[in-house]
Amino acid sequence: MVILFKFMRKFISIFIAFFLITITFPDIESKKEANYYAIIVAIYDYNGTKADLDIPKEVALDLYNNLIKWRNWKEENVILLINENATHDAIINALDIIAKKVGKDDIFFFVYNGHGGEIEDDNGDEEDGYDEAIVTWELNKSLYITDDLLEEKLSKINAKGMAIMLDCCLSGAFIENESEFQKSLKDDLVKKGRVILTSAYKDALALALTKWGTPCTKFLTYALKKEIGYKDGKVSAEELFSFVKTANFIFWISFIELPSVMAWMGWCIKSFVSFQMCNFLFVFITYWLFGALPASLIFVLNEIFFLTIFPIIAPLVLLLLKLEVVIIIAIYEISEYIKTNHWVIPFAQLFDGYEGELPLLL
Repeated sequence: MVILFKFMRKFISIFIAFFLITITFPDIESKKEANYYAIIVAIYDYNGTKADLDIPKEVALDLYNNLIKWRNWKEENVILLINENATHDAIINALDIIAKKVGKDDIFFFVYNGHGGEIEDDNGDEEDGYDEAIVTWELNKSLYITDDLLEEKLSKINAKGMAIMLDCCLSGAFIENESEFQKSLKDDLVKKGRVILTSAYKDALALALTKWGTPCTKFLTYALKKEIGYKDGKVSAEELFSFVKTANFIFWISFIELPSVMAWMGWCIKSFVSFQMCNFLFVFITYWLFGALPASLIFVLNEIFFLTIFPIIAPLVLLLLKLEVVIIIAIYEISEYIKTNHWVIPFAQLFDGYEGELPLLL
């Protein structure tokens, strides 16, 4: 009995000690700091020349360099694949490597910048009969990475959160619209725990500017460099992508609007200066021929004419310039649709499936 009593007392003591340790020290696993992993794929110089984008390699390097400067991004955890290094096998292998490394508390960031394409659907899951795909360096349709294959690989990455940016044509078609996302009608890239930014509307083309690059990638790099949104010790994927989306919209609207507005302002200034010089010359000649009073009268009448007529003509000129822009855009859109069966709508789309805010930059 004494032995049993001692055993029970020892057992109770151990239990109480274990209980006290448990409530005194928080769960170490839950306090574990997340590791951050990324794959950056950028293809501007494709196999051959027919699909090359006139964008320097430094554009992708700039994005990479500004990402790893953040303390939570270690160089060894970021896989960079540019041009000839971004083959089908290399991208798939990179996704497999990340899948083996990433744990349930970690964050994964995937960026693709290059061509987007489509190939015939082979499993009947696409309403339009085509799978959207990212175009690998080989420029071979059989080696495109379809949305189905990309999703298969991403689903094996058991991360706490995932940020994805697809900066390419047809990128909006990789994901469904927001209502379909909420209803979970389709097994595309949109999943719980993911924040996704695409550079174009569904089934629409994106655009790249010579030497400068694609706006979404440029604005993402700018946000990383200038620490946009860094106020509370971190930048979330939602904050980062929202900035890129807004900046992209402003850029494209300005790209369309500014030429006509600048041309109108130039016309206004030129017309004003020309009229005043002609008026001065005419008044000066009148003064020498007929005297000061007729010259002054001519000057006043001319100014009245200018002030009454010019405010009417100026808006009409602006309207004509804007109509010219609309016609040029319409012709461009129609010609692209005839060639590719797709409209050009390069406005970024943001989808948020992460509960709360996904920390991306610390």
